[in-house]
Amino acid sequence: MKKNYPSFNFKNIILANIVISAVVFMSGCSQMGLNEPQVVVWDSSHRPVFGIDYFKDFVTLLGTKGLSVRASNILDYSAKCLIIAGGTAPFTKEESDQLYNYVENGGKLLILTHIPPKMGMEPLLNKFGFNVSDTILIQENQSTTVSAEIIGSHPLTNNVKELMLFGCYYIISEGDSIVKCNCYADKNKDKVPDDDEKGEYGVVGYKKVGKGEVVVVTDDAVLMDNFIMHGDNRKFAENVAQWILVE
Repeated sequence: MKKNYPSFNFKNIILANIVISAVVFMSGCSQMGLNEPQVVVWDSSHRPVFGIDYFKDFVTLLGTKGLSVRASNILDYSAKCLIIAGGTAPFTKEESDQLYNYVENGGKLLILTHIPPKMGMEPLLNKFGFNVSDTILIQENQSTTVSAEIIGSHPLTNNVKELMLFGCYYIISEGDSIVKCNCYADKNKDKVPDDDEKGEYGVVGYKKVGKGEVVVVTDDAVLMDNFIMHGDNRKFAENVAQWILVE
C-alpha cells in the first residue's frame, strides 16, 4: 500500500535555514564586538630609550583588563589610549597638533619621560601646557631614587601611598601635579643636595584637555619590569589601566 507522506515546501525550509544561520552569525559577530579588546598603541617611532619589551608586566596587566597593546611606528588616533614612553626623537609641530586634536576629541595620552625633556619631549609637553624641568631630583644621601607622596584624591592615585621613582625630573607648572616628592632639585648639577634646593616637586601631572585627558610621569622606570613592584608602583599601574578604560 502506498503511504501518504505530508508534503513539504522545500523552498521555504531552505529560506528559513538561511535566515536562522544569518541571525546566528550576526549574533556571534555582535558578541565578538562586545568582547573585542580595546586598543592601546605604544609609540615606537620616536626612538624610545627602552622599548615595550621592558614593560612586559605592565602590558600583561593591561591585557588582563581587556586592553590590547601593540607597539607601532604609526600613531593610531582611533586607539583608546596612546602611550609615549622615553622618546628621544622630537615631535614635529604636525605630530603635536595631531596628538592635541586626538586628546581634545576624547583620546587619552600617557607620557613617560626618561631623558631631559629638552632632548625630545619638550615641544609635545608644552603643547599640553606642561612645563617639565631638566633638573633631576635627589635625596639627602644623593641617591636619585626618590619616594613621592600623593596630593589630594584622584582616581590614578587610589590606594597609592608611595610611588617610587628612579631618576626623575619635576613639573614646574603649578596646579598640574597629583603626586609630589619632598626632596632636592639638583639645580646646579653638582649632585649635592643644597638647602636652597630642597622643596616639594611634582612628578606626576594630570590635565583634562577638551573631552580627553593627559597624564605625564617624569620617570618611565615607574612602570618598567625591574621597578614596578617597588612601593605602590603596581597599584598605580592598575589605576592607569582603569583610567584608560573609564569613558
